Amino acid sequence: MSPRFSLRIEGTPAGHTVYVQGSVTELADFSPLRDLSGAVTVDAGGVERFNSVGVQKWVAAIQALSARTTRLDFINATDVLLSQSTVIRGFLGRGIVRTILARHECPNCGHSLSVRFERSADFPDGEIKNRTAPRCEKCGEQMMLDDALYLTAL
Repeated sequence: MSPRFSLRIEGTPAGHTVYVQGSVTELADFSPLRDLSGAVTVDAGGVERFNSVGVQKWVAAIQALSARTTRLDFINATDVLLSQSTVIRGFLGRGIVRTILARHECPNCGHSLSVRFERSADFPDGEIKNRTAPRCEKCGEQMMLDDALYLTAL
């Protein structure tokens, strides 16, 4: 069974943060976004998958939100979100990806780990710089990043 969709909104001094988690499907309800304006940050770190109807609902909601906001940022973007953004026009609206959770995989044992990268420090020019891949927690080998996916989306 797919992880249940949830959307939580918190007010912050700078605007609002929207936490999105689970599977974005035909059951996803984006109606709470209708009242948001100003600066909005979408924390997409909990998004696990999209289905085709979920993509349509996401794009409609993000496009509408993008039209009402003065600033739209995405944080903790995972490969699930970034892969959709590279093939679906308008998937992020006018939003900017500020941070990504880049999955690293161990070539020796297959263990994976997400590492956070920040646009301003780690990829200001669209290229990940000055980051050494972590060592695997299980076997000690140097992990590998599939940076092609992440850089295409940025």
